Amino acid sequence: MDTEYKSERKFVTILFADIVNFTRFSESHDPEIVTELLEKFLKIGTNIVIKRGGFVDKYVGDCIMALFGAPITKENDPKNAIMAAMEIMEEIQNLNATLTYPLSIRIGIHTGLVIAGYIGPKKNRQYTVIGHAVNVAKRIQEEGKSDKIYVSESTYGATKDSFIFQSSDSRLFKGLSKPIKIFEVLGIQKNIIREVPFIGRKKYLTKLIRLSDKAAKGKLQILSIVGERGAGKSKLIEQFKDYLSDKNVTLRYGMGINTQKFIPYSGIINILKINLGIQDLQNKRKVNKILKERLTKFERYYMSILLSTSSTKEYMQSKVLNNGIYTSLKSMVMRLAEKDTLIMIIDDADYIDSQSLEILTRLLNEIKNIKAFFVITSTTRLLEFGQLIQLKPFSLKETQKFIRNVSPKKLSPELVNYIYKITKGNPLFIEEILRDPSLDANRVSVPFSLHESIMARVDKLHASSKKLLQYASVLGYMGNINILQNISNFSDNKFNSSMEDLVLSGFIKRISDNQYIYLHPLVHEIIYNSLLIKTRKILHN
Repeated sequence: MDTEYKSERKFVTILFADIVNFTRFSESHDPEIVTELLEKFLKIGTNIVIKRGGFVDKYVGDCIMALFGAPITKENDPKNAIMAAMEIMEEIQNLNATLTYPLSIRIGIHTGLVIAGYIGPKKNRQYTVIGHAVNVAKRIQEEGKSDKIYVSESTYGATKDSFIFQSSDSRLFKGLSKPIKIFEVLGIQKNIIREVPFIGRKKYLTKLIRLSDKAAKGKLQILSIVGERGAGKSKLIEQFKDYLSDKNVTLRYGMGINTQKFIPYSGIINILKINLGIQDLQNKRKVNKILKERLTKFERYYMSILLSTSSTKEYMQSKVLNNGIYTSLKSMVMRLAEKDTLIMIIDDADYIDSQSLEILTRLLNEIKNIKAFFVITSTTRLLEFGQLIQLKPFSLKETQKFIRNVSPKKLSPELVNYIYKITKGNPLFIEEILRDPSLDANRVSVPFSLHESIMARVDKLHASSKKLLQYASVLGYMGNINILQNISNFSDNKFNSSMEDLVLSGFIKRISDNQYIYLHPLVHEIIYNSLLIKTRKILHN
């Protein structure tokens, strides 16, 4: 079973880039010159692909094959592929200014379904992707004009709001049975803002504003915003941040890190880095300089321990350190709130570690009369005190209103009801379906953007949690927990921790001691379809 499981079905954006007329150039120039130019091209392309979150699948002579969306799906993979292509073109032009023999390149990009995994004999297995989508991307590149970037219709559909394109007539490419419509990338689309109506949420924004006004009068306010993934927590926060943009407040915003739940004090470290503006700093000397400039000697002592790699696990978990971190954090918060109102937003906080949650709970219980407003968003409530906003999915009536305001096409009442049924009123899912170019008045399919959004979250899971989630999809939208554990062959500890991870991640929920359910039919469908067909058959049997 493990051998079958390693490969999976994925929607991937594939980029091919090669040097024009390289064979003819190689024929007429010394091998050293040829090798030097080739290495420069490959180095430029590789570095940019990696920087943009892609994966270099292979080099085929003078051609780079890169993947965006495999092995790991990320948000905006097609956009990142085009950005990488544009940067490669720019860097090659800069390089040409220094070369005796300037390079000319062409790039083709396509987004489609592939089988991704390790292919080949056991001793030489390599990660790659297989499928018709690879052939399409290669043909687009081969038939492209010099120094141009061309994309397929599927890539265009996923990125048309981000770039300027020029379309061409459909063409029948060599080796392909059906004509393909391609688009030339002309540049970046500027000032495109996707206006989405703030339906059913205005009363919550009013509550945020009211609580911030109370905090400005010198009384600590605490608010938990709880809702499933896609319910609109981040959109509500963005609306609130827009409101605060011209107010005299000290705003601190940070997102939870879903890989650090079991790392002691990782939540406090994240808050500390946000407050000091050192999220991206790796240089220890620079970090220490900022600590010295911004913190008192007492605070610096404990916070430098948190940011250092030299502390042992035993010391990190000690009561002395816990009290020192608490006192330091309290001192920092009090100082930040002395002048302007401190607005501290911790978004997507489900994965905050237990030590950080303990310190945060203690802090918010003990500080009272300060100008501060703490806002914490999560899928389940983490604090049992303070104010609460429970963001629920849209009702049918709200869904109908949302669709009327967002959809560029008039949809039949039957289709609107079907969209409500399969999304269960989740605003994000509804929005992505409505923006799908293939949507018509009588038919709906799961758009690529939704595949990407969900699989980006799936690929961030621990390997065992992802495997369990995919196995659970075979049992159905609703399934039996005992059967799931049996087919997974997980130990009790591994199974329970993986199940907890899936619940925290907002994929499934327990509805009884022995039953689970996926939060959305669409999520179940997308995850089920990521499994190989032969893997599904084995599990069904």
